[in-house]
Amino acid sequence: MVALGDITENWNTRRDSETRKRLGDVALFARYFHQIFRTAVAQRQFAPTMRFLQLSVRERECLFLAMNGLGYDDIAAKLQISIKTLRFHFDAIRSKLNAPTAREAVLKASRLGML
Repeated sequence: MVALGDITENWNTRRDSETRKRLGDVALFARYFHQIFRTAVAQRQFAPTMRFLQLSVRERECLFLAMNGLGYDDIAAKLQISIKTLRFHFDAIRSKLNAPTAREAVLKASRLGML
């Protein structure tokens, strides 16, 4: 879309008019392309850039305890932190591992050899 807004020597009223007529097609194509791209990313499970951030020591401790079957209450008690803090850690973990749930985060971390 940047190119459509650029001022060039060959830009004239007729070209401007034609471009304006086709903006709907451009927007429709962009939406269609975005859907195809999202589907391809989901199917190949490309990782977002956040995934490459390392887990902190505390995040690994949380994952390790969850992997060993402890629930949130037990993990929080064992680590002597509040449930709110534990949820904060698991939110960061899920973000870094692109996991929708804590259980999925544990599975991914295990598969990736992080635990």
